[in-house]
Amino acid sequence: MQETKRRTKRGMMLLALVVALAVMALVPASALAASPTQLVPVLDFSAGGAVQAQGNHWWFNGNSGAINQYGTADGEYTFWTVSPSNILLTDVGTTNIKTVVFKVDGSPTNGVPNAVTSSPYPVDLNNWGILGSKYYTEGLHTVSSWVVETSPTVLYEKPIVSDVFGVDTKCPTWVHYDPLLDGSSYSAGEVFWNLDKVDFTATTHDPDGSGVAPTPTAQVIEDSSTFEGYRLAWDQYIWEVTGTVMSPTSGIDPALAFTPVTKQVLLTSTDWVKNSCPIYKHVNFDRVAPHTSYTITPAGSDTQLGWTNQDVTVKFSSVDGLPQPNSGVDYTEYVVKTSTTTAVPPAPGINESGTQGDEVTITETAPIGPVYVYYRSVDKAMPTPNREAWNLVMVYIDKVAPELTNDYPGWWMNTDFVVGVTGSDHNSGIAAPGIEYKVNPLIAPHPTEWTAGDYRYFPVLFGALTDGIRTLSYRATDKAGNYAEGSVDVKIDTRAPVTDGASGWINGLEPYVMTATDQVPGAGVAATVYRVDQATPWSVKLHSPVDSVVETSVQIPGDHGSYHTVDFASVDNARPAYWVEALGVHLGNWEINMPPVMIFLDNERESVSLGSFTAYKSRTVRLDKVAPAVTLTTPVNTNWQQGPAVLNFAGTDEGSGYAYTEWSTDGGATWKSGETASIGGDGEITVSYRGVDNVGIKSAIQTTTVKVATTAPTVKAKSATVKKGKKATIKFNVTAVTDRASVNILIRKNGVTKMLKRYSNVGTNKWASRSFRVNLPKGKYLIRVDAVDQAGNVQSARGQGTLTVK
Repeated sequence: MQETKRRTKRGMMLLALVVALAVMALVPASALAASPTQLVPVLDFSAGGAVQAQGNHWWFNGNSGAINQYGTADGEYTFWTVSPSNILLTDVGTTNIKTVVFKVDGSPTNGVPNAVTSSPYPVDLNNWGILGSKYYTEGLHTVSSWVVETSPTVLYEKPIVSDVFGVDTKCPTWVHYDPLLDGSSYSAGEVFWNLDKVDFTATTHDPDGSGVAPTPTAQVIEDSSTFEGYRLAWDQYIWEVTGTVMSPTSGIDPALAFTPVTKQVLLTSTDWVKNSCPIYKHVNFDRVAPHTSYTITPAGSDTQLGWTNQDVTVKFSSVDGLPQPNSGVDYTEYVVKTSTTTAVPPAPGINESGTQGDEVTITETAPIGPVYVYYRSVDKAMPTPNREAWNLVMVYIDKVAPELTNDYPGWWMNTDFVVGVTGSDHNSGIAAPGIEYKVNPLIAPHPTEWTAGDYRYFPVLFGALTDGIRTLSYRATDKAGNYAEGSVDVKIDTRAPVTDGASGWINGLEPYVMTATDQVPGAGVAATVYRVDQATPWSVKLHSPVDSVVETSVQIPGDHGSYHTVDFASVDNARPAYWVEALGVHLGNWEINMPPVMIFLDNERESVSLGSFTAYKSRTVRLDKVAPAVTLTTPVNTNWQQGPAVLNFAGTDEGSGYAYTEWSTDGGATWKSGETASIGGDGEITVSYRGVDNVGIKSAIQTTTVKVATTAPTVKAKSATVKKGKKATIKFNVTAVTDRASVNILIRKNGVTKMLKRYSNVGTNKWASRSFRVNLPKGKYLIRVDAVDQAGNVQSARGQGTLTVK
């Protein structure tokens, strides 16, 4: 390890020696010669008005005040001359100086002639060398210089020295002036203040120049207030000024258009080389709210004379100061209100918000009166906007037709009455001529064409009453043009109902029925009063529901054949105009001659004391309480009969007299009347029958059974084969209503009967057979089977087959 370290150290020493020899080989012989003196140039910018400022650099503002104006289009100068500067040399005169060399920003390199005999030596940075004048841009520049010395045999160059100088011909810059505004123009982007005063701050700096010199100032032009600035602690070349701009506080009428107030602020700042460009800023004040107007469609719908039944559109237009705008309108808002009374609803509060928009369309009708639209505009002033006081426009919109009602009670009338028609309209009101009416069909002297009503009432005069239904139509229009029409059926009934009941023999087993009939159309029968055998008080039957034909039933006690009287009358449902149901009063059209007093039904509403009256109806009746007797006169046997079978009846009655016989073949579901019954059909049929007398009393039901065969039998037969002289078996089936039949079997050939066999009491509705010997010649024969049922009906179809004899 130690050996390795020694070899490494020796290697490094050899490497250093090689590098040193190489460097010496590249150095000129003159550079290696010892200089006669150690002259070092020193740069000095204190001459020519230079100021040592930002960055501890020397700054120039032109050529001793003379500016070569090589500038841009906006008037700021891009190139400036700088002159003079000094190069200081020590021991001048004792050294042979061949050349003083310098260059700016690296090029070009220029020389000063020999025989420099004084120090400091002024160097004109504007003019040197063969390239002529040079102009330096705004900002920092580097100057490098050195001295070339001579001796009798060798030139010596002294070390280079460098320094920096600055060119600053631009004014300091103002930044962060908050809330001061640029320029003097009014634009939508500017801020307008709604404050008593505005505190402002502005900052100035000169980042690319000599720096801001103490101290910048701000001045409010109108009141000549001046505010001193102060240096920011962290940078001596950045300065800040603060101040307060007061807003106008008098002479402003909020009701008038107002030109905004602008306070001008003069900002002044100077750099270290005395460049100064004062600038003006301003602060806008807006202390007055906007002014809003409106247009309305349809025109005039904002007045009571302009009521409309169309949608109403209110468009808003607002301004914020004239002739120049203030902060400008931020938005317009509105609040729509209605009222349930005639009072105008209160305006919203000053800080209450509405719906933003430049127009509103009203489509609905208010409960009462117009629709109230409050509106205003709000500007953009900061920090709180100026809010216009709420304005009001009343929109007279009415889309609702008038309400028309009548006081007709709805029932049938039998006296003079008056129909009152009332109209109301909660908005525009009913227009002239008010409520009109007409009647159809005509009831003289009432009109059939539209006529203005007298006090809005339609009188129905007693002298003009004619029974029936008349349509009373009425109409009205409101001031907005909404039309309303209504009608009511006026029902008039002055005729009493007609009541009747049976006389003579009546069915004493059932209630006695009185039938009352009222005209159609008419009020219908409301009640029937009646009594039996002049009993008191009278009984009353209230009819519910009321109808044009009603019945009243009463059970009359007594024995068979006894005589009784029934008195009755009815009243219809026509009423006076002012009917008091709670009192139980009924002043309809009575069938009887009533005395001139009101009739009150008692509390139970079951009977009534009619007092003295005439013209009621009276019927004398005799009670029949015995049923008739009926007999079957035609003998009935158990034999089958060809249909129809005929039954004959005879009846008697001890009271009102025998009327007729009823009979039924379906168990009494339907009855036929007559003294002769014709019974058709097939099979054993049970016949029910009973007698009916002249007052409808029926006898007990009796029954009998008949056998009826209306349908003829049918026969089928099968073919057979037999050897001559042997017995042939013939099979057949008789289908019949009766259970037995007589059968003939015929063997025929060529239309001639060769054999005939007769059989009686043969069972039907099943296959049967009969056998008999056959001695006919060999061959084929026709088998024919005939049948007659027990009712004597001959078959409708014969049975046929083939008999083969071998």
